[in-house]
Amino acid sequence: MCAVKILTNCGPVLLVCVYLPVDVGDAECLESYIATCAYFTALCAECDATQYVIAGDFNCRNGSRFYHVFMDLILLDCVQLIAIIL
Repeated sequence: MCAVKILTNCGPVLLVCVYLPVDVGDAECLESYIATCAYFTALCAECDATQYVIAGDFNCRNGSRFYHVFMDLILLDCVQLIAIIL
């Protein structure tokens, strides 16, 4: 994950590029996925950005083990989901 904050006339915007872990079926990959989402949550909490752009590979599809973790990330962080291209 990497992030850059830019200042705009609408306020600070945080641009985040993510690559979330792939589900290979073991407990370690699920723990890693959860930890990466927690890191993102902490990053947003510490940043003074008023808007966020999050792009990358979320390695999550409806019905996967990671789906509920991904949806919790969106709902808890009040992220407006614009589009997911799988």
